Amino acid sequence: MSDGEDEWAVFGSDSDCSSNNDPNDDDDDNDNNDEDDDEEDRIDEISRKEEEQAGQQSNSSTLMFFEKAIGEICLFITKEFITSSRSIPLNLRYVSAPFSTASFCPENNEFEHSSDKNKKLWWNESFLAKIRQRGIQIVEPPLTTSSLNQKKYLSDAGNLFGVFERREDSDAASDAYEQTKQDQLEQSYESILRRTIAPGGFLLLTMYMRSSLDSCTKGGGIESINTSASASTTCTDRTGKNPVYLISQWKNSNGQPIFSDSVWDIEHASIVTYKRSATIAKADSTIDTFKNQVEEIYSISLTKRPCTVNTLSCPWKTDLKLVPPSKIVNDQQGINEKQEQQSKLEQSVETWLQYERRILADATVPLSIAELHGDNQQTTNHVTTAIPSIAKEKIENAVKSIQKHGFVILPCLFSSHDDIHTIRAWSEAIMDDFHSACAILKSSEGHKVDILNPGEDDTFEPRSYREMAMREDLRVDLRDGPSIRKLRSYANRIDVKSLAELSFECLDDSRSSDDYCGTKPNIIDSKGDAATSTLTRNSEKPGENLDSTSNERIIQESKADLKSLRFNSSILEIVRKLLNPRDDDTNSKGGIPMYRGNFGRYNFDGRGPNGTPQSLRVGQVSSVISLPRAGDQAIHADTPHLFELYDCLPCHYANLFILGDDGTNISAPDQLGMLDEDGNFRGDNPVGGTAFVHGSHKLTVTARLTGGHEGEAPNYHSLSTAESNRQRAKDEMHMRIIRPSLVMGDALIFDTRVLHFGLANQSETKCRPMLYVNLTHSWFNDPKNWDDEQSIFEKKI
Repeated sequence: MSDGEDEWAVFGSDSDCSSNNDPNDDDDDNDNNDEDDDEEDRIDEISRKEEEQAGQQSNSSTLMFFEKAIGEICLFITKEFITSSRSIPLNLRYVSAPFSTASFCPENNEFEHSSDKNKKLWWNESFLAKIRQRGIQIVEPPLTTSSLNQKKYLSDAGNLFGVFERREDSDAASDAYEQTKQDQLEQSYESILRRTIAPGGFLLLTMYMRSSLDSCTKGGGIESINTSASASTTCTDRTGKNPVYLISQWKNSNGQPIFSDSVWDIEHASIVTYKRSATIAKADSTIDTFKNQVEEIYSISLTKRPCTVNTLSCPWKTDLKLVPPSKIVNDQQGINEKQEQQSKLEQSVETWLQYERRILADATVPLSIAELHGDNQQTTNHVTTAIPSIAKEKIENAVKSIQKHGFVILPCLFSSHDDIHTIRAWSEAIMDDFHSACAILKSSEGHKVDILNPGEDDTFEPRSYREMAMREDLRVDLRDGPSIRKLRSYANRIDVKSLAELSFECLDDSRSSDDYCGTKPNIIDSKGDAATSTLTRNSEKPGENLDSTSNERIIQESKADLKSLRFNSSILEIVRKLLNPRDDDTNSKGGIPMYRGNFGRYNFDGRGPNGTPQSLRVGQVSSVISLPRAGDQAIHADTPHLFELYDCLPCHYANLFILGDDGTNISAPDQLGMLDEDGNFRGDNPVGGTAFVHGSHKLTVTARLTGGHEGEAPNYHSLSTAESNRQRAKDEMHMRIIRPSLVMGDALIFDTRVLHFGLANQSETKCRPMLYVNLTHSWFNDPKNWDDEQSIFEKKI
C-alpha cells in the first residue's frame, strides 16, 4: 500500500460513514504486513461485489437506500474491529442480530408496499448475509435467559432494527416519533440481544422512520416527485437529529426508555449513517392536495460501558457539581497539547459523574470475545506453552492506563467456567477460615475479641495476628488458615505447571539476539512469609478440626477445574512490562540504548545489561474482607515512593484484585434496582468495592490534593477566588475519586502508590471478600502490620 493511498479506500466506495476511532491515529507498524494487505484486499473485493449486487437487485428507491445503509453499517463495524485491535482477525469477531428461520425476498416494487414485519425480516437477513461475507462470525442469541451466562452467546457488536412512525399529535416542530408495536417474542429476543453485548462492545440501533405531512395545494399536474439524500455524521447539523434524542425513542411496553445511561454510554453515542428518501405524492384525485412522504434511516452507534460506576457509595460525592474545563485537561499532556485541548473544552461542561464515567472508561481495557475465550495455546517442538490471551495492543493499553491513572480494569478476564469455579473455591476457603477465626477469638479466655460486633463492653479491641491483620472495624486482611492452606497446597502445584507453560513475547520485535529476546523474568514465590509457613498439625490445637468437612469438599470439588490465578499469562505480561519499562530510542544516544549501561545487573541476576526483565515476586492468593455495615475505609496508599525527588518513577509494586464470592452469590445482583430491564448490571451494589483517586500515584498530584489544609494548594483561576485553597483541594480530591463496580471475573491491577480506599458495605448480611495477589520486584520487601508471633490457629489467644 502506497503512502499516499487512503487506508480505508479498500473497504468500499460508499465509505462515508464516520468512526469513533480515526484510522489516521493508528499505529502504522503493521501497514506493510502481508496479512493486513490480504485482509484489506479481500474486503475490497467483497465491497465491490456487494455494490454490483445492490445495483442489479434494487428496483425501488426504498430498497435501494435500505441496501446502501446496510453496506455502510457493515463497513463501520469492519473499521471499528480493525482499528480497535489489528491483531485480532475478522474471523474471530462476533456480531449478533435477531435471527429468524423465515425469509422475505422482494421483487420489483414489492418492498415499498411490504409490511413492517417483512421489512424488518429483510433487514436482519440482509445484514447477517453481508456480515458473513466479510468473514465475521454470527452469534444467534438464545430465545430464553436460562443460557445467557454461557460465554458462547456474547458478541462484540450487535444490530437492532426498529420501525418508527411520526405521532399523529406531533407537528414539524415537535418531531415526535413512536416505535411501531412489537409482539412479546420480538421484545424478549431484542432484550436478550442487548444483554449479550460484551462490556465495551457496541450496539448499532437502526431506526426506520416514516412521516407523512400535508403539503401546500399545487396548481400544476405534478403527481410524484422522488428525491433522496444520504449522509453519515456524528453531529446533529447534517441530519437534524440528536443521537441522544433518537436513543430516547426506543421504549418498552410501558413507555419508558430502554437504554439506561448507567449501562450505556448514551452521551457519546454517534450517528454513523443516515439515509433519506422523500416522495411528494398526490393525496386526492379530485383536489390538488399533496402529501410529503418521508422515509429516513438512522444508525446510531451506542457503546456498552466497559465498567459501571457504583453511585450508591460516597453520598457526599455529589453528581450535580460541575467540573471546571481546566480540570478536564489530561495531566500527562504537554503544554501545547493542553492549550489546544483547553480551547476546545472551554465551552464544555461535565458533571462529576460524567467525568468519573469518562475516566473509568479510559482506565478500562475491554476484551473481545476471542480474547475472552481463554489462553491461546502455542506449540513449538512438541512443547505446548500458554501465551497471553489478550492482544498485544491491549497489553500496551493496560500498561499505559496504570502509568496514567494508577490502575486498570480488565473486564471478564477470569470469566471462564473454570476461572469462576476457582474464584469460588478460594472465596469459600477464605470465608471458612474467617468464620473459624471469629469463633476462636470470641471463645478465647482472657482476651475475648468479637470481630463481627466490635466495641462490645466485655471484649477487647481486635489486633493483628500471624494469619489475619485488622485494617479497621469490620474490615480484615486474611491470608492464612487451615482451609486456605489445604487449597493452596493443591493450587500451588497448578501454579508450578502454569509457570512452566508461560511464554512471554519478545521485548523488542526489531531485534533477534537470543540473549534477551523472548526471555521471561524469573518468577519468585513468596515462600518466606507467614502465608506459606507450616502450621502445627496437632489435633489438640483450636481450629484443627473446624474445617474438616467443608474443606475436604472444597478440595475434592475443585481439583478437576482449578486454574491458576497467580500465573495468568496476560496479568504477568502486563506487570512485566509495567515494572520493566525500557527505552529503546537510540537516535539521541549515539546509537546505544540506555539499558546497555546497567552493568550492576551482573551482581544481582547474572544476566548483565541485556535488557531482560528483572525477577518478579508473585505473592500468594489472600483476601481483604469487608463485613456488613463496614464504613468507608480511610484513604491510603499501600506503599511509599522510593524517592521523593521525582514525580513518578516506574512502578515497583503492583496489586491484582479479583472480586470474590461470599457464598450468597454477590456476583448475581438481586432485584434491588441493581439490574436494568434487560438484566444488565447497573453498578449500584450495596456491598461496595474499592475506590481510587486517579492520577494520585504521582507525587505532584497527591501533594496538591492533600496540601490544601496548609494553604499550599494552587490557585485555580477557573474557580471562584472566594473559595479557599482547602475547599479547592477537597473538591478536586472528590472529583478524582473513581468508584468502579466490579463483577466476579473482572481483574483490576493497580500501582500500590495510588490513593485508594474500601467503600462502605451497606448490606446487612453480605460480606465482600476481595482476593488479591501482590506482584513486586524481587528486591522489594513489604513490611506490613502482621504479628509473626501471635497466631490464631496454632494456640489459644
